[in-house]
Amino acid sequence: RLYSKGAEVAGREDSARGNVHAFEVEKVLRDRAIVRVDGKWWASLFPEDYDGPRHLIKRGNSFKGVADLYHEDGRFRAWIKGVIKR
Repeated sequence: RLYSKGAEVAGREDSARGNVHAFEVEKVLRDRAIVRVDGKWWASLFPEDYDGPRHLIKRGNSFKGVADLYHEDGRFRAWIKGVIKR
């Protein structure tokens, strides 16, 4: 069987631990995007922290992905390891 990268990641223990989040792109800036996480928080999404298709990073798009959420340099950031569902 052939799986997409996102489906492969979702099948691993990451999705079993509950690291799947819903994202909605609020704003796209030159160096990052501002995304809404699970309808609760806003996070900065930098290009180096996104492993998914580029066409999803447009204002108003939403998708689910396997991600880690963390604080760095006073910002709440998201590291999206793979997109599961658009």
